[in-house]
Amino acid sequence: MEPLGTAASITSLAKAPYRALNMRYWLIILLAMGPSVATGQPYLEVSARSGIDVVLRASGIATADIDLDGDLDLYTVSPEERDESDPTTWNHLLRNRGDGTFEDITVGSGIEPFDGGYRRGQQGNRFGVSWGDFDGDRF
Repeated sequence: MEPLGTAASITSLAKAPYRALNMRYWLIILLAMGPSVATGQPYLEVSARSGIDVVLRASGIATADIDLDGDLDLYTVSPEERDESDPTTWNHLLRNRGDGTFEDITVGSGIEPFDGGYRRGQQGNRFGVSWGDFDGDRF
């Protein structure tokens, strides 16, 4: 197991059951901002293998089963001003494929920016996200 080592301060945490190759794990996602040193329990870094490495910097995360397949999907928000040419500044919707990997389904999902993009001056900073099923239809 490779420890994360030097990291940043933790700003958000999501913990969810996670299936990979017919085995169950706990998926713990730590979102980081700012320099600091992380010590303590080592965690295995699997961002690139799982497909969540498109999220470079995030300030909030939420899990939900958006496609009702039994696997928890992810939504992350970025504190960065959105740059159309740099996907690492975007909010991301990641569909859990059920095999230990995630697919970025942001484009075409209906969460694209409005009014020319996310701009801090117009729409504020993004530091959190949560899911809710307000009408009980499971979506």
